[in-house]
This record gives sequence, C-alpha cells and structure tokens, in this order.
Amino acid sequence: MTQNAVIQFQRDNGLVATGIVNGITWYTLLSENGLIPPEPPIEPPKGSEENPFLISNAEELHNVRNNLSAHYKVTKDIDLTQYLSPGNPGYNNGEGWQPIGTWFPNFSGSVDGDGHKITGLWINRDNIEFVGLFGRIDNGTVKNLGVEIANTGIIGANTVGGLTGNIGSGTIKNCYTTGNVSGRSMVGGLAGYSGGSENRIVNIENCYTTGNITAANNVGGLVGFSANSGTIEGCYSTGNISSESFIAGGLVGSNSYDKIKNCYATGNVSSREMVGGLVGIIGHYGACEVENCYATGKSSGAFSVGGLIGNNNNSIIKNSFFDKETTGQVNGVGRGPNNGVSGKTTQELKMKSTFTEAGWDFENIWGINANRNNGYPYLQELRPELETFTYTVQGDTLEILAAKFGTTVEKIKRLNNLTTLTLYVGQELLIPGSNGLSV
Repeated sequence: MTQNAVIQFQRDNGLVATGIVNGITWYTLLSENGLIPPEPPIEPPKGSEENPFLISNAEELHNVRNNLSAHYKVTKDIDLTQYLSPGNPGYNNGEGWQPIGTWFPNFSGSVDGDGHKITGLWINRDNIEFVGLFGRIDNGTVKNLGVEIANTGIIGANTVGGLTGNIGSGTIKNCYTTGNVSGRSMVGGLAGYSGGSENRIVNIENCYTTGNITAANNVGGLVGFSANSGTIEGCYSTGNISSESFIAGGLVGSNSYDKIKNCYATGNVSSREMVGGLVGIIGHYGACEVENCYATGKSSGAFSVGGLIGNNNNSIIKNSFFDKETTGQVNGVGRGPNNGVSGKTTQELKMKSTFTEAGWDFENIWGINANRNNGYPYLQELRPELETFTYTVQGDTLEILAAKFGTTVEKIKRLNNLTTLTLYVGQELLIPGSNGLSV
C-alpha cells in the first residue's frame, strides 16, 4: 500500500524538496539566486535543418556527397578553379567536377547558399547522365545560391543542368546560373529534367540563367524537360537556345502538368520543330498553364514555331505576350490554340499600360524602367546585383568599367574568368547588374 504519496515542496539548506513518494524525499539543488536552474539546452544534431553542416571551401562542398540527406549552409563564396585544375582532387582525369548524387543515391537534404556563389565549375562527362553541380535531387531543397560556370562549360549526355541534372521533387528558390551547358537530351541552364510525372511536385521560384544551352532535343534556358504538378514562377532566361532536331524553348523546352507564371525569356531559340520564345511545347504529356509571361528572342525553325509557344497541346495561356518584331514571328503559338497570347511591337512591350490592362501586378511582382532590362518589364524579386549584362570593350580599363557601372574589378574578373587586367577593343564582358545603372 502506497504511503505519503502527496507531493510536497519546501526549502531546506539550499535544496528544494520536489516531492515525497513512498517515504522518500526527492531534492533538487538550487541555483545561486534561489531558483531551480533550467535544463541545459539540447543542441540540435549536426546536419539537421536547425544546425546545418557549414560549407566554406571546395573540399567541404565535395563532401556533401558523403551525407546526401543532411542539411547544409554555405558560409562564403567558393571558387572551384584550383580544385578542378590538373593535379588536384577535382580534376578527375579531365572530367572535372563529379556531380553530387545520381539516380540512386540522390541528394535529399537541403543547401542554403545564404546569398553566396560557387564559381569556376566545369564538367566534361559526355558519356553519363545526371550531370550538374548536383546529379539528381529528390525531395530536396536548394536556395539562395549562385553557380557561375567556367569557360569549359558543363557537358553531359542526357539530363544535364547547371545546378542539377534532375530534380525529381523538391524546391529550387532564389538561385541562378551563368555559363554554357550542353548535352544530348533534357538539357537546361538550371535543371535538365524537372519532375517525372503528374504526381511529382517541383517548385522553381525566383531563379534565372544567362548561359547558352545546346542539345539534340528537349532543351530550355531554365529547364529542358518539365513534367510535374508544381510551378515555375518569377524566373527568366537570357541565353541563346539551340536544338539539333526538336523541342527548344527560351525558358523551358517541354512542359507538362505544371504552371509557368510571371516569367520571361529574351534569348534566341532555334531548332527544326516545336520552337518557342518561352516554351517549345506545352501540354506534352498533360495539360498545363502559362500565365503573365512574355518572350522577345528570335524563334527560328521549320515546323511549329511561335513567338511564345511552339506547340500548344490543349493547354491554357493567359495574359501573355511576344515581341512580334524581335521574335520574327507573327503568331504567338506555332501550332495549336493561341488564345491568351498577343503579339505586340517592341514599343508596346516597353509600355506599362500594355501589361496593367492585362492584369499584371506592378506593385509587388513586376517593374518597368527604360534603364533596366532594355526597357522591358523586369521581376522585382530578383536582386539587381545578381543580374548581368554584356558590354563590348571600347578601350576601357577594368578600373574604368568598375567605376562606370558601380561594381568592382574583382567582380568583373571573377564573372568573366579573367586572370589579368588586360582588355582588348571588341572584347565582350559580362557586367554585374541588369544594365549597369541603379534603379
């Protein structure tokens, strides 16, 4: 039979009696101020979302492959140039960077770039699939990270991207890539292949790419082949896109199921068929939606060529535009329904009223200024310091250019992989900023 089961509390010589059970008094030592000290905080396990592994150099970035489900945070800009040079660990007999993750095992953790960037990345692996900084991401997240590809570019077989070859499910947010990417099929500046079916969800938000992308088929400035129930929102691409046979888009090559909203593309796009300034084909395997988008780059091909969309397979287009002067096209859709897309002159596409009359949000999403993005609408959310534009040298020095465009010599050198201060007339340089002017 239990006795003295009533809990009692009392002070006794610096101890507090926290309870009497079965005749036994339980004491807790008081702190100096006479209060019961709190339990010491328990540190979250290393590699958890609350306590991520920190990445500050090339070796630590390489080691992400040793724990593919962990969480990581980049703490500084990382230059891979030396790590990938001959005689160093990342050279790999001339194949360059080994992608993190593949079909299995894939990367399923998270990386927060914290506004930093990885520069000097190159890959030469034209005989393998799933090629990029990451080979494959599934149920993972990459955010706030820039990837600046070296002159060698990223070269792979199928499923090739600047950030990742494939993202099966997950999120890519606030990321960008610069530099060229090439492969055979499903090739994109950010991701080669996004999703995999209607049941997969991939969200790509506030991202952009500036490099030239080439492939035999299914190639896009941002994503080569997209098939999932997520969204591509607030993104743009400025590079030129080329496909040898079919399906090429300024932003996305082939798109199924998902929604593309508040996006634009300005690069030239060429292929034999299914060529669009924004998307090569929409509704390829399932109906999707395009809303509040525009394209300005030249679209060229033999069949199913449109200023905005190459082929529309029973999908929905809303409030979208193409420049009928610069795209070289009179039709927004090369084949299929063209409801919801309008061709405008260059002057009209640089007028705010063209878009506000269609319901575009210029308070929170879009902006327009003659000194930004060549006068076309731009996305407010994308930071101007992450954007670039091309400048042709006219007898300038790096010091003059840095002062003229409000940047630094080191930023220009890093962006263009320059090893000396020497410039020559006619040389094309990438300059940080959307047009070199503050807005």
